[in-house]
Amino acid sequence: MVLADHLVVVPDDGTAAAVTTVPEVVRRSLLDRLLSSRATVVVLRGQAGAGKSTLLRQWAQEDRRVFVGLDLRARHDSPAVLAEALVRALVDIGPDEPAALAALTDEEPTYSSVVVPGLGDVAGSRARPFVLALDDAHLLTDRRADSLLRSVADSVPDGSTLVLATRGAPPTWVVRLRAQGRALVLDPVDLAFDRGEAAELAASLGLPAAEAPRLLRETDGWAVALHLAALAAPNREAGSAGPVPDSLTDYLRSEVLDLLPPDERDLLVRTSIVEAPSADQCDHLLGRFDSALLLHDVVRRTSLVRERDNGFRVHHLLRDALRIELAETVPADEIAAVHGRAGRWFLAHDDPESAVDHALAAGDLATIATVVGQAVPESAGSGRSDRLARLLGRLTDAQIASDPWLSLAAAWSCLQRGDVEGRERWTLHAEAHAGPAWRATVRSDPYAASLAVLVAVVGRDTVAATRDLCDDALVGMGPDDPFRCPAAFIRVVMRTLLDDPEAEALLPEGRRWARALSVAINEADTLAFEGMLRLRRGDVAGGTALIDEAGRIVAEHHGDRLATAAHPLSAYALSLAIQRRDTEAVQVLGQARRLTQQLHGLVPWFHVMAPVIQARAALLLGDTALARQLVADAHQAMTPDLAATTLSASLSEVEELLRTDGASAAGAATLTPAELRVLAYLPSHLTFPQIGEHLFLSASTVKTHALSIYRKLGVGSRSDAVDRARRLGLVERSLRG
Repeated sequence: MVLADHLVVVPDDGTAAAVTTVPEVVRRSLLDRLLSSRATVVVLRGQAGAGKSTLLRQWAQEDRRVFVGLDLRARHDSPAVLAEALVRALVDIGPDEPAALAALTDEEPTYSSVVVPGLGDVAGSRARPFVLALDDAHLLTDRRADSLLRSVADSVPDGSTLVLATRGAPPTWVVRLRAQGRALVLDPVDLAFDRGEAAELAASLGLPAAEAPRLLRETDGWAVALHLAALAAPNREAGSAGPVPDSLTDYLRSEVLDLLPPDERDLLVRTSIVEAPSADQCDHLLGRFDSALLLHDVVRRTSLVRERDNGFRVHHLLRDALRIELAETVPADEIAAVHGRAGRWFLAHDDPESAVDHALAAGDLATIATVVGQAVPESAGSGRSDRLARLLGRLTDAQIASDPWLSLAAAWSCLQRGDVEGRERWTLHAEAHAGPAWRATVRSDPYAASLAVLVAVVGRDTVAATRDLCDDALVGMGPDDPFRCPAAFIRVVMRTLLDDPEAEALLPEGRRWARALSVAINEADTLAFEGMLRLRRGDVAGGTALIDEAGRIVAEHHGDRLATAAHPLSAYALSLAIQRRDTEAVQVLGQARRLTQQLHGLVPWFHVMAPVIQARAALLLGDTALARQLVADAHQAMTPDLAATTLSASLSEVEELLRTDGASAAGAATLTPAELRVLAYLPSHLTFPQIGEHLFLSASTVKTHALSIYRKLGVGSRSDAVDRARRLGLVERSLRG
């Protein structure tokens, strides 16, 4: 028998009674079963209060293996958030996996092709036997979160165990593992207290032996109900019968909440909107200064509130009762005000998802717009654009459309994902907020200036008009606005295309802004562009040094999955080819081609410039066939406006190089855009029909593309195609590098 936290019972006269210890029955038979099991997956299935968490705690105390517990929350239903939590839990077992953490995303195809199989690799590589216990696994409802768990479950090595504690049915894939003898499932019947355990609990509380069968019968062995009923039994009249109160909420109110002083009860009720508030957070939410004192007294009075991880965790049944009382006793406007303060708290403490949760409950669009606005530069300047899409996905279209900054953020998110229709729709909303004469106010209105940068990136205007728009936007934006960086870069590009001799002198300023405002990809852009200009002047050493630094920044910030990194990677492929680092050059060239294809429908000038740079790299690598296709791509993207710029001369120079180079060297296969899209999914475990569902193609079309890919890559199987494509940089590397 081990003793749980103390429970203080307050008599009717309000004075504190002696501390009564509430025993915790050791589930010996269940523990022996778990400790002797050789299953690599264990499922503990039972309703709330069935004793799953207690059993996990007792198991952790007795198992000699590394035992890591993860308490799941609603936010873990996001695949990327779950993946990060699992990697961090596995890192606690060792070894460290910095590359895996940096590569996590829920964007397709990377999630299915890299994250899901890669996380299985991480789980399977743990050297020490471990138990990884996920509590409240029923909160995971997303189909892709389920696929992630399945990958981990399939990879758990013999001698280690993945545990899922859930209120719902086990995942369907557990049936297969169970048939193989690799899974153990404990159902509600298994978790229920038996006669001996109920008798032990009753005896420890000084109850007559005859009370145990009645308690067991009334509660069906449900741990928390049995526990509460046992505590209530001494207050019943001798010989009385009947079940515990129909509503556990009513019971918790009468036996826990009614015993608390009014100020402590009010604190718990009003802060029940937060999962595990800290004392400081309670002070902030309620405008108090004594929350720490009150909460510590609550912990002394009841074991249903515990201090844990710098916060106070309320038992979920008690929290449910508190939230019901909140809705019934506190005016709606006061509840909204507490949610609003919670949203601002989480915003200040770098928890954007929770900030949005509470801001939504408060109807506080201003806080939501701030959270989303902070995610926009992160999306633009790093390899992680999924957070912006995830935050916007919490809002309705009407909520987004009602706010100017949310509309602008939605347009930017669609741009990042290549959603042309969505980008145009939200850009129209943003323009409506800015007003019909917004272009005339770009130099004085920060919102119009930010909108101007979006329009400049899209490439809606002529080269000269885009240059002027960027010039005006830089005047209208504040000095710490991250959108200064893309505006400054595009301004230099436009001036260069117009043969402005002063253009290059503006690059160092843009690079300083990018470094100061932590927009890494724009820093790489400016370095690569300046390096290309130096190469054109014949400064090979200076040019390749700048471009190599740009390549290092892209790699450091894992920007090789961000479409806008296509420019520095194109330049980097050329630099590597010049330095005769051919193997690296082939891989980076493949990455640059893949990312360029993702920019379809955006930045028209880049769809000429990128193939020109890439064609030069292909020629240096001896791949004239690829160079010819790239030149053809550049011609197809050329517009009359772009034909009047320096791009026309650059394209002519590459064509001349092709005419004078008669050798046709074998090289990287020439894949069409449609084949590249299918290739991106080949590293996943998805079947051809499932890939077709992602790409809106029939299974036969996917198969046709796959066979063409095999032929062009010179391989005969899917796995060989993936290996070859990874070496060429045409698909992302695995999660572990």
